[in-house]
Amino acid sequence: MNKNLKTHFLIIGGGISGISCAINLATLNPSAHITLVERQLLGQGASSRNSGFVVCHEKPDNGEYWRQAGFENYRHETRFGMAASQLLAQYIERFQIDCDYDAAGYYIGVSDVRKMSSPARLLETLEAVGAQATLCQGASLAHALGTDFYQLAIHCAGGNALIQPAKYVQGLLAALPAQVEVYEQFNVSQIRSGPLGALEAHGNGRVIRADHIIVCAGAFAGRAGLQGAHVLPLELSASLTRPLSPPELAAIGNPRPWGMLSAALTGATVRLTRDKRLMIRNTLEFRRRDLAAADLHARRQRHLSGLQRRFPWLDEQAIAFSWSGHLGGTRGGRPLFKQMAPNLFAVSGCNGSGLARGTLWGKLLAEYASGVSSEMLTHVLAHGSPGWLPPRPFLDIGASLKIAYERFKSSSEI
Repeated sequence: MNKNLKTHFLIIGGGISGISCAINLATLNPSAHITLVERQLLGQGASSRNSGFVVCHEKPDNGEYWRQAGFENYRHETRFGMAASQLLAQYIERFQIDCDYDAAGYYIGVSDVRKMSSPARLLETLEAVGAQATLCQGASLAHALGTDFYQLAIHCAGGNALIQPAKYVQGLLAALPAQVEVYEQFNVSQIRSGPLGALEAHGNGRVIRADHIIVCAGAFAGRAGLQGAHVLPLELSASLTRPLSPPELAAIGNPRPWGMLSAALTGATVRLTRDKRLMIRNTLEFRRRDLAAADLHARRQRHLSGLQRRFPWLDEQAIAFSWSGHLGGTRGGRPLFKQMAPNLFAVSGCNGSGLARGTLWGKLLAEYASGVSSEMLTHVLAHGSPGWLPPRPFLDIGASLKIAYERFKSSSEI
């Protein structure tokens, strides 16, 4: 971009929500000019660098089990998760995206059985909202995973799935209509009102004037000039091994690809991918800045330690890649999905479920900004206000202490 620009719709953020929003805006507004700007390179952010879990049926919180007062809230959230999972699958089929999609589900498990309270009630609750849930333990679980680290797990399908996230994002990018103009490495730092009711996005020494602005910047909504988002910037890091050799796979029983989410809040996320690599994500931090290279190396050692607890024969040379990325978290788990000001819309706060939910958020934001109503849009608007967060430095201190406490409680699962 070598000059100031005018557009009908400006989308800030080129992750899954932003791309999905652009695709659907083009369908709803075929003659509109749509502009998508991204702070990094498209496909470089957290949307591509996550663990690849398509979350439909989440683990219910305490108080949300079947026959408890909070169950209706859990049922509402699951309804949204099911719609998100279905839309993601539709995108994959519609745009012919080769992203290793596996609809067989994944596990929610623990090494210390005391970290999963009331597994029978958890199983009953998942089944009550339509999940295909199976209790797994002992030798059969160890055989399925190739490790005896996990003592108890629930395998959950019926909407839960696994994918290769970078391939999914690249497939969505390839599906962007021609009317969507894309600018990479455009860092929006301020949003303000312009003349004649237009909005202005300022960045890179340029101004983009737009009739509507839609902020899909995730944990970086504040950096993009959005005030009052009440979203926590949480940073996670992960490592991926080289492909395991045929003898290594044979030694662990040649298991099929699988994914494991910890039942403990800050426990490790682990996968055996379709291309026979092991992945682990076992760090969660409250951070406003990206990790430096030396800091990432220290996290890599934590990843190696976690992998060796599950597969003791692995060495440091087995790790091929390490990376970090931010996600937006909220107090109470509800996302930010609202109109922040006239013609200014925003979404954030995926709370770790951004693959599927980000896909649906983008579609619903396109409807909202286009004046189109739908039953699902009404549903998400009723649940789209996250809990209040205190100002800094109280937020930074409180969030850091909370995460440290949860990591201590989950130490057996890291």
